[in-house]
Amino acid sequence: MKELNTFQSINERDVDLLVLEELNVSDSFAQWFVCRVREEITSVKTLGAWHSVIDTNLGESDLVYIYQSDDLSSQAILIENKIDASAQAQQGDRYRLRGNRGLEDGFWQDFRTCIIAPKAYIARNSEPYDAAISYEEIMVYLAAQGDKRGLYKAQTLRDAIKKNRRGYVATVCPKTTEFAQQYLAYVSEHFPQLNPEQSKPRANGHDWIHFYPAPVNKKVRIIHQIYGKVIKLQFLGQADNFDDIKSHFEGLESSGYRIIKSGKSVNIETPLPEILIAEQSFDSVLEEISIALNKAKQLHSWMENYHSVCVFR
Repeated sequence: MKELNTFQSINERDVDLLVLEELNVSDSFAQWFVCRVREEITSVKTLGAWHSVIDTNLGESDLVYIYQSDDLSSQAILIENKIDASAQAQQGDRYRLRGNRGLEDGFWQDFRTCIIAPKAYIARNSEPYDAAISYEEIMVYLAAQGDKRGLYKAQTLRDAIKKNRRGYVATVCPKTTEFAQQYLAYVSEHFPQLNPEQSKPRANGHDWIHFYPAPVNKKVRIIHQIYGKVIKLQFLGQADNFDDIKSHFEGLESSGYRIIKSGKSVNIETPLPEILIAEQSFDSVLEEISIALNKAKQLHSWMENYHSVCVFR
């Protein structure tokens, strides 16, 4: 029996319940987790943690943790947990939409989104979350408690990490891959100044097309979110400069653009016509692609103007 693993197999629900228990019963773990997500020291009074919280229109959050902060306001962390499953389309964005819905409904006054997963999974994750905490970090924290309970839970996470290492197989979607290849080739030929990303195999739902018009500054990019029907100019890590950016670009809001914070970043975005990759060929949506790329050109021009008058950090 000693040669057998404690668990025949670890699944995401097992890890969900492990973290759920820690958030509900361990004040020290909850404090560590919140400080890790927010990247600042803050006091935490747990109000509750819940598993599999479903919004009928916006989907499911694996875990929702609500706590009272220093200013007595209710704060939430919406947590996505992954071992080796591929991300669903726009999964990170839907977490933010559910967080905003909680604000509107008065469930909390502020929120963050977070993914927990093995370090190897986080390294290849392309979905946007405010924070990412690896299983390895949680495992080290639990093991450092020095008691049998902490060591047992650390071993559970170690088994989950092993499953990730042997179990992940990227499922390439030929239709999505071909569409993206044609799109990127078209941009390279007709809009080279947008500096499109390199083509690569794509899973189903991985429909973001990235442009890097300032190659030496990877903090700025333009993204066409096909499924999300939006194109955006994104300033990565510039949430602290939101007021300056909004002041410079606020004239665009009357033209249908939104200037918003998204986690640690600032987005300037506008809606686009619908494109259904699964049902439409690239050639059949050239008109919609042209609209998107002309918007991208405008965003590029405004980005260059912003850089000419501001010192971008």
